[in-house]
Amino acid sequence: AFQSFKAGHLDYWQETSAKGWATAYDFPAVRDGEIKRQEVKIERTQPMQAFVLNLRRPLFQDRRVRQALNLAFDFETANKNLFYGQYERVGSYFQNSELAAPHEPPKGCELEILNDMKDSVPAEVFTKIHKNPVNKTNADMRNNLRKAVMLLKDAGWQVTNGVLTNVKTGQPMTVEFLLVSSLFERIVQPYLRNLKRLGINGTIRLSAPGLTASSKPPPAASFHMSACPTIGARTWPSTRASGTTTKSASNITATRQWPSKASRRDISTIGRRPAPKAGRPRTTSQPC
Repeated sequence: AFQSFKAGHLDYWQETSAKGWATAYDFPAVRDGEIKRQEVKIERTQPMQAFVLNLRRPLFQDRRVRQALNLAFDFETANKNLFYGQYERVGSYFQNSELAAPHEPPKGCELEILNDMKDSVPAEVFTKIHKNPVNKTNADMRNNLRKAVMLLKDAGWQVTNGVLTNVKTGQPMTVEFLLVSSLFERIVQPYLRNLKRLGINGTIRLSAPGLTASSKPPPAASFHMSACPTIGARTWPSTRASGTTTKSASNITATRQWPSKASRRDISTIGRRPAPKAGRPRTTSQPC
């Protein structure tokens, strides 16, 4: 289809590849001005790509382990080497909407809701702003890995003969990435190398999309981490949102389920409030 566009048989082409946007438009029609390229700003809640951890597994139920794994991911290098600097790391599940996480401690209605669930959320939620680690230099990556080591140590893990081992059980930490496409391997492989520096054995398992969405619920330990190509978020509580946070979510086959008491209460409370006035929806496109 793209060749037809280049030949002039199509009037419009939506580019969805960062590599394509950066490298595929050096041909006569572009140079002569017959084809005009334009980045269209997304004016709706932005979808995202992410690694999803299976919180049904005891290993990932410890926040310190999850934080350590996040510190080991070098987004900046991946963005530079693989995505031509076109990706932005989101700071909220509802990025680019009025429900996005603010860049300040909670206040107003948000604080009111959080105060009702102090027993279910971390104390730092009330005083700190979540920020993903940044790796502008190799020194930044080393420092973040040191922070990861300290978190894992606090969580009861230590390196023995180069292998990160649970102090109580003696079991080594292993993390398997379930991928629906081999295209994600180029992103995961550098991540595995950083995990190896922490003593974590990381592996990759490829699976067809249909196998991860069968109607029969899988065992709780059926996967460790999954790379989800696109995660979309609605801007107001819906059956999709409530379905991912219900008490029975841990028994649902879909990968993105977290049976969170705080999330259930949060969505239930917000769901009883009037919905915000929505702006006129627009159809937009942007290379990703």
